[in-house]
Amino acid sequence: MHPYAITSQAAVPRSPAPPIPSPPGSPWGTRWHEQFPNRSYVELAADLAAVPSARYRLRDDLARWQLAVDHGDAELIVTELVTNAVNATRAVAWSGARPPVRLWILSGGDVLFILVWDATLARPVLAAPGDWEESGRGLQFVAAFSDWGHYFPSGGHAGKVVWSQLPKSTG
Repeated sequence: MHPYAITSQAAVPRSPAPPIPSPPGSPWGTRWHEQFPNRSYVELAADLAAVPSARYRLRDDLARWQLAVDHGDAELIVTELVTNAVNATRAVAWSGARPPVRLWILSGGDVLFILVWDATLARPVLAAPGDWEESGRGLQFVAAFSDWGHYFPSGGHAGKVVWSQLPKSTG
């Protein structure tokens, strides 16, 4: 027998995927997210490398779920929300380890919800930058392509959640 020949291959037990944690206490109730058959979650370091990781996760989810939402708009929104969360988290001096940024992607039908949590209490601000300013337009893009908002989680959770829903409602 050849030394590299495989004679049998035992089935390797696979551990089940870890459960997706609930988004922290929302104004829609504690179990509102369960209405979405497609749910994804990732915890990211509060570092700029989190942004391409979040986009990759979104692309993978959208491909698997075959949603009829504009993928470019969704990527732009994830980019802006995660960038803002990373920047807000990095701007604070933490006494311990820097907390993560968390991303939930939820879908059902042709609706996509993107939620990003960070540990800060700074409200997102829809800025009005001047023509020559290089930043400050991110939430304007989010508002142009989706319904969005933020909330401070109930139930003793710290931080805030900024959310976006695509497609934008027409009414």
